[in-house]
Amino acid sequence: MHIKIQKEKFLKALSAVTNIISQRPTLPILANVLLETNDTNTLILTGTDMEIAISKRIEATVQEEGSITIPAKKLLDIARELPTETVEIAVSRTNSVSITSGKAFIKLLGLGREDFPTFPAFNESSGFEISLSVLQECIRLTSFAVSNDENKYVLNGMLFTIQEGVLKIVSTDGRRLAYISHEIPQAKKTELHVIIPAKTIHEISRVVPENENEMVRIISLKNQVVFKFANGFVISRLIEGHFPDYEKVIPPTAKKGALVERNSFLSVLRRAYLLTSKEAQGVKLDFLKDKILVTAKSPNLGELKEEIDVTNTGGTLSIGFNPLFLIDVLKNMDDDKVLFTLTDVDKPGVIRKENGDYLCVIMPMQIG
Repeated sequence: MHIKIQKEKFLKALSAVTNIISQRPTLPILANVLLETNDTNTLILTGTDMEIAISKRIEATVQEEGSITIPAKKLLDIARELPTETVEIAVSRTNSVSITSGKAFIKLLGLGREDFPTFPAFNESSGFEISLSVLQECIRLTSFAVSNDENKYVLNGMLFTIQEGVLKIVSTDGRRLAYISHEIPQAKKTELHVIIPAKTIHEISRVVPENENEMVRIISLKNQVVFKFANGFVISRLIEGHFPDYEKVIPPTAKKGALVERNSFLSVLRRAYLLTSKEAQGVKLDFLKDKILVTAKSPNLGELKEEIDVTNTGGTLSIGFNPLFLIDVLKNMDDDKVLFTLTDVDKPGVIRKENGDYLCVIMPMQIG
């Protein structure tokens, strides 16, 4: 293999691919990134940890086609320090890799691609398409509720379903649940029901769009899912198991509701959080006429009381919450106002968009 590439494009693709590669791989070859050519103007970079794989395509001047795997972390470190914008990579028959940039010449030892994992073929026209910016917004509004408890394996991912042209994304850690739906009219004949690992979701959220209108195609395989982008793809194993029946968690009715200015509520909660402690983790919310009184009190720290003006419906009610759970929702939303509804002191609270199919259910806390 003998190619010439632009440093900036190479570094961007290499960084994305290297991000998922384990520093303590189960097999030596998994510490490497695969470089291969498939035509006269494309270099493909691929990395994997056997659970997830990322592949990126960049433009290249291909003087001789071929493939090689190179230690990913070392190659990334070298690429960052190369002195000029043009990078030349040549591979010998003995898998010796020569990297030339300006007056710099570096030689590395690579491994042939024979032992590098292969991935299932997929039909690039199957599945359904969604705007990458919309998908990333849906992920931002739900991913914070994914569980990191390894004993709750099925909750270590996010549920993606599509039916009758409606994509639904759900995450929960057992104490809160985030839900969003988005209509995809062209996918009315598509059905999907998969649990996608949090690591994969994180990588999708990191993808930098080629343009503001970029689409991503989601393709379901037997026990894997593919996210196909303009310049590559992410393929991931799925989490096997039964996701909880989230519809039973969402309260069907509400006795009390308040339309709240999001930024004001968020600021008060952040201040209230500063007055919590391990012994007193919750904040108290008193829903009164046209206001919410927020109280945080810690025996060894101090106390905060602050009112927020709201538009209230229903009667008065006092309830406690973990302020971090409320903060997580509000800081990821971009609405001017949000709807906060309650059923009872021992029932979950729900934060919703004033207009739109998004909500977050949060379990209350007992406040001493």
